[in-house]
Amino acid sequence: MKRRVLMAIVAITALITLSLGGCGVPLEEEILGNVKSAFAQVEDYRGQVIIVTYLGSIEDRIEVTQHFKRPNMHRITITSPQLIEGQTTVYNGSTLWFYNPQDNEVIVFEDASSEMAELDRDGSIVGTIDALEGIEGDGGIEVTETKLPDGTQGYIISFDLPLQEQQSLVVRERILVSAETWLPLQVTGYDRNGNMVSKVIYQGTETNVGLDDSLFTFAPPPDATVRSSYFELEEIDIEEAQASVDFQLVIPTVLPEGFGLESINRIGQESEAAIVLHYTSEARAFSITESRPSDAQQLPEKEIMTVAGQEIGVLQGDAFTAAQWIQGDIEITIIGDATLSELLPLIESMLEGP
Repeated sequence: MKRRVLMAIVAITALITLSLGGCGVPLEEEILGNVKSAFAQVEDYRGQVIIVTYLGSIEDRIEVTQHFKRPNMHRITITSPQLIEGQTTVYNGSTLWFYNPQDNEVIVFEDASSEMAELDRDGSIVGTIDALEGIEGDGGIEVTETKLPDGTQGYIISFDLPLQEQQSLVVRERILVSAETWLPLQVTGYDRNGNMVSKVIYQGTETNVGLDDSLFTFAPPPDATVRSSYFELEEIDIEEAQASVDFQLVIPTVLPEGFGLESINRIGQESEAAIVLHYTSEARAFSITESRPSDAQQLPEKEIMTVAGQEIGVLQGDAFTAAQWIQGDIEITIIGDATLSELLPLIESMLEGP
């Protein structure tokens, strides 16, 4: 449960801010200037966001309300699905609160500024536009004019993400921008085979509405359980990773051809910690996450296969494979742009480990 909360905060905060902040990568200087000028004048905004992710035939949809105020304050509340309705993340620039009404629990992350700044540097409205300007010089950006459903003009801005900035399976993004407001209306992400793997839809966005700072402070319900925790997304080496968790890491000794270890991240602390190993080749990437088992992190609708006597849950798509199993006292999840046949020798090497 605790790790699920940490993962939810990272996923929701990163996804929404990255998607909204990263919506200005026009090809022509005139369009770029218009987008930058419009976002530079946004002091705050509120609106509804629909986040859809696709994993093969599985579609996962979350709807939220989002409030943002400069320089770096956020309030995000889930409105659908009902199972997690009302879960709220609030950040005032220093302290982060996560409220789970299903458990009537509030987790307080004090002094989360460095971690949130790391996420927000890539996802802030103006900062992301500035950061993505570098992509323009690499070429590969396409801008096409389109008509929006209401008959007004819009632009579709398409570009490949640099490998180091690719989020999960997304290697290419298309951003629909209104030519009247220069606000994003929709962001879609695609895998290397052109399959849509994510979609973010913005509805009812209002800017410069004068949001009060009090909106970005959370008052726990009187009967709620309140506890403090750590919120940390840190890049470390393998020795630091092993020393930071209370379980034995399992490191593959066999990798698919052309892949190498790119980086290692720790999410959370102590019993809540998860270690994520990122592997990349010239054009593809996959990750291995190791943590204590959690029912909330199980792959949905998976097929079961047996490898070296171990039951493995598997999901496959055109440009991804996901595999998950329990090994001793840890849960191992692999997901990314590699085929099952490529990953089987890797999985076998891990099953030979502790």
